Amino acid sequence: MARRLMIAVLLVLVCSLEHVKGQAPVGQCLIACGQELVSCGLDCGTRRSGGLGVLSCYQGCGARNIACIVSCVGTRVLPPKIKCG
Repeated sequence: MARRLMIAVLLVLVCSLEHVKGQAPVGQCLIACGQELVSCGLDCGTRRSGGLGVLSCYQGCGARNIACIVSCVGTRVLPPKIKCG
């Protein structure tokens, strides 16, 4: 589940990068968002013991990343809908 969430958020990031093609400052901002997301995800995977703590950690990463993307692009980016189960 957490892996799917991280993949979905990375997809949002990639789509956002494509959306702003040719706008260097925005692209650099989005790259920074991606780097923060990867760092946060790695931190969740290495520092959490498992269970709901890990899931909430990944969800926090996703929420912060979406906020980061919104601050870069300047428009509302809807969070991805993920099917559980």
